[in-house]
Amino acid sequence: MSSDAQKLAFYQKHRLRMHATPGLEAVVLHWTIGEAFLPGLQGFTIFRTDAGGTRAPLRSFDWQKDSDLDPIRRFSWIDFTCTEGQTYTYEIFARYKTGKRFKPSEYADFPDAAPFLHAETQVTTHSNANRTISVHFTKAIDTGIPGWDPTNGIDRHFVDFVDSAPAGGSISAHFYQCNRANIRDAFLRAADRGVRIRFLTDSEYYSKKVSWVPKPRKLKDKARPELWDDFADHMQLPALPIPGDLPVTHLELQHLVDSLSAQGLQAVANAVLLPAFQADAEALEALRSYRAALLAFLINRTKYYDVFYKPLEQHPNIRVESDRSAGFAGAWQSHNKFAVICDAGGNPLAVATGSYNLTDNATERQNNTLLIIRAPEVAQVYLDQFNQLWGSDGFEFDRAKSKLRGRDTQKFWQDYADLSRTVLVPARFPGESPMVVEVLFSPSPLEPAINDPSRQVTHDTNRVVDFVGRARNSIHFAAFYFTDDAVGEAVRQRMDEGVVVSGISDNEGAGTKYSEYHFTMWHKGEILEGSLNPGLVPFHITDVRVNADYVVHHKFFVLDVGAVGATVITGSRNFTDAAGRENDENMLILQDPRLADIFFVEFYQLFSFYKTRYEKAKIWYLKYLSGPDKTFREMFFNPNFQPHG
Repeated sequence: MSSDAQKLAFYQKHRLRMHATPGLEAVVLHWTIGEAFLPGLQGFTIFRTDAGGTRAPLRSFDWQKDSDLDPIRRFSWIDFTCTEGQTYTYEIFARYKTGKRFKPSEYADFPDAAPFLHAETQVTTHSNANRTISVHFTKAIDTGIPGWDPTNGIDRHFVDFVDSAPAGGSISAHFYQCNRANIRDAFLRAADRGVRIRFLTDSEYYSKKVSWVPKPRKLKDKARPELWDDFADHMQLPALPIPGDLPVTHLELQHLVDSLSAQGLQAVANAVLLPAFQADAEALEALRSYRAALLAFLINRTKYYDVFYKPLEQHPNIRVESDRSAGFAGAWQSHNKFAVICDAGGNPLAVATGSYNLTDNATERQNNTLLIIRAPEVAQVYLDQFNQLWGSDGFEFDRAKSKLRGRDTQKFWQDYADLSRTVLVPARFPGESPMVVEVLFSPSPLEPAINDPSRQVTHDTNRVVDFVGRARNSIHFAAFYFTDDAVGEAVRQRMDEGVVVSGISDNEGAGTKYSEYHFTMWHKGEILEGSLNPGLVPFHITDVRVNADYVVHHKFFVLDVGAVGATVITGSRNFTDAAGRENDENMLILQDPRLADIFFVEFYQLFSFYKTRYEKAKIWYLKYLSGPDKTFREMFFNPNFQPHG
């Protein structure tokens, strides 16, 4: 082989290569470069040409500079400033420094290697327009881009969904938590035009009973009702009536505590009664034991019931029920998040689901997913499950037949039908392919674990384990809670077999001793950069997010993004054993490369953003990590950022 041919083969082997993964409004760029071209490398300049033909460099780490002046010093980057359904051309140049100036594609040892130090790719972002499944995310990270909408209008997309319900039709909704005013108004508008609405929710945030029932003897001289007024004023709550009669004996006090507990008003007892009975140690301890949960209810009552549920239950075309409506008072949660729209004939048209609760926090301060599925085949599955929980397919709730009951009895499983099933969704719009959609519900029946037949796991857990076990190239996850041992073991096994794994868990869910984060993180601790599919180890964002309202609330896995068979697992279900055994949940397994791209880009934005902050948190004070502000942006985009003060 001639020297020229050898040199060409050498250049080709070590050349700069780039790959782009499109999302909806962002593109993730990955690139590699051979070891021979690393000496003297200062970074990379990236140019983007948009659909209008405008060519400009992407910004650098420094917010005030672009990558032409300040080269990017990573092997991956995110373009946040894209538009749905647009085509972009990206060019990347390796940059070397001669004297004090950067010069693209100039390499001293190989002066004729310039063509191999440049790469170009073209990519078209995905779109929700005319799609059977549209995907919407919140954007609870601040890029500083002018006009940036941190919510991405996720609540407005749900409002549009509710507004699409036809007159004379129906909506069957099951949501864990609700207080968003514009969504409440959308339900009321639908009811005004004759849409019948059945609404199930969790009793933690909804209660019809607020009356005082016990009538003990008077003890006005020891009671301190003014404490309630101070407490209510501090919490900005409306005044509630204080009973004139208060108990004297411990038995009467216990009766009052138990009664208030049943009504969810223990916080009132805590604020008003606890100081009045300081001499009764046993009663004092009983009241103290209720403190956290009851204080939460008191706050929730005005925030959720009065704002959202009360206006709904007052409308004649709306029925609101909770998990307590069937008479069960267990610890499990009605944690579903879905709504089904039917036409006037009762035929299902579409379903909305995901991790999104109908709340201000979920809209403005959390990372969440909303999927709107315009497929009657899928909507029918959800409608069947709702009817089982409601006790009928009619407007009135049937307490006797409702499956909102305790999950630890044999009778429950004799009467309860697992309605999980797989459907083939035909292509309905140009450019779409048929899609396999598996819908799974919790509580889910027990069966031998795939990766350990000696123990029992739920059927939906086995389905996750099965698909994780099929992953050949990559596993990416964003999980609010991830404590399921069976899923964690499946992930670790794939890591051992060479599959790239990266993940992010919120510290509320990952910070416990039961979290799979700990086992997975220490199982394999290196970070692999510089590949087309970088293997970034799982981590959680403890010590990164101080404000408890800002959470990564996602619940999804992305498997084999960019490959045939790419799959997304998502829904309302956290990756915990309890979610499968006890809660009312739903989960989707979607085999679709387009959806895998979209979820991967969402994952990578969060991973890159929080990973940078996580590394900084090891060095700098937590006061720089207290909210998504300008300091966060500088930390994300500028590795040389220095804290002040």
